[in-house]
Amino acid sequence: MAIKSSGPLALENDIIDEFTHIDSFAPHNLTEYYGKEITKSLNDNMSVTYKPYNQIPYGSSNEALSFSQFYGVELEYTFLVNYDVQEVNIYNEAMNFGYNGVSDINIILSNDRFAWSNDVLTPALTIDNFSGQDVGLIISGVIMGKGGNGGRGRNDLNATINTGENGGGALFIDCESNIKITVLGSGRICGGGGGGGGMGMELGGRELRIGGGGGGAGGGTGGGVYGNDNFALAGGAGGGLRAAGGDGAAYRAAIATGGNSFGNGGNWFNRKGTDAASAGGGGGRVKPSLIQGTPGRAPHGGRGGDFGQPGQHGNYSNGGAAGYAIRTASGSYSIIEGGTRIYGPQI
Repeated sequence: MAIKSSGPLALENDIIDEFTHIDSFAPHNLTEYYGKEITKSLNDNMSVTYKPYNQIPYGSSNEALSFSQFYGVELEYTFLVNYDVQEVNIYNEAMNFGYNGVSDINIILSNDRFAWSNDVLTPALTIDNFSGQDVGLIISGVIMGKGGNGGRGRNDLNATINTGENGGGALFIDCESNIKITVLGSGRICGGGGGGGGMGMELGGRELRIGGGGGGAGGGTGGGVYGNDNFALAGGAGGGLRAAGGDGAAYRAAIATGGNSFGNGGNWFNRKGTDAASAGGGGGRVKPSLIQGTPGRAPHGGRGGDFGQPGQHGNYSNGGAAGYAIRTASGSYSIIEGGTRIYGPQI
């Protein structure tokens, strides 16, 4: 928060309170705050900058300073997150690296870094506790919600409708500040994909075939089955942290195989080449899953949703809903740049 722009200034209550991290030790005097360093690094992740940049002179300690030169001056922090973080409260994380809790701050998630979640009930990145200061969120990496698990296969031994799990949220805002969001280059804000719905039961000749739905993008697990694994068609897992979506398993395969950037549904044709059953493919990191399972009379598990997309319905159950990209409980946000790289509902 800036030093006030008019009226009397107090060294202790105005200037010193603003410049918490400029190595000020009592007894205090104005010469502590010469603008010799416009930007001061506190550590590898946090730096602090004077604003306006030229208001406090660069002279030696012999030069006179006046209180009026401090009108409107403020500190702006820059927090560079150049490591992966899981289910992080970014205010608490910044405080751990030396943020003073009151000044303006820019938070930068570096290229190829992830803020991610492994829990559909917990967002990947939470912004709270800020109280009116300017907060910039600059995303060159990925904020990624957890993908929903695929629904399990259904049979007469367990006739539950096996809906795919809903995807988890990416960015949750609950503070008094307006968060200014910029998404750059390959940066993404992605709600978790919904899990695919499980398939029903098919009798192929005398053989029971059951398949699960695919997991949603963001690490959702492919749906398993009830029954004999020899005839179980497992859904492919959703692409997670630096991982691609998996393919749904084909007939007589109980585990999924790896995909590329999305997962296909597993396919199988019987001896006559007509009926087929398959599990759903997992949601991809960027590209969507392409195949829901073999069409026609055969049951199929739904594919897992891509980031910010719902899971596809299986032949007996629904896919899960997409996780939110951004949710606001209090405060507000504005998109400065890169709105097309935000995947999922904004609520």
